[in-house]
Amino acid sequence: MNKSNSVTKKTHTSKLLKELLNEISALTYEESLQSLDLLLDDLQRDNVDVEDLQRYYLKANIYLEHCENLLKNLEQEVNDIDLQKLKDLVGKST
Repeated sequence: MNKSNSVTKKTHTSKLLKELLNEISALTYEESLQSLDLLLDDLQRDNVDVEDLQRYYLKANIYLEHCENLLKNLEQEVNDIDLQKLKDLVGKST
């Protein structure tokens, strides 16, 4: 592969990544998880052309990362609520 093709491929991958990030970031946890499941089903059934493997790989990783981030945020919210309840309880007992 010559240098020009390499730069073109990196630019295409970068553009694809941005598009996927924008698309997936708007999804709920359930929507993202369902999309990831469908994508994995396609891969397991060999329904994916070789040319599309990179896109599927990128998408799967973004779906997974999005789900993990949503869960981390929810966990932090729960921890914050629990911490506030604890503070309220300690404040009432004094």
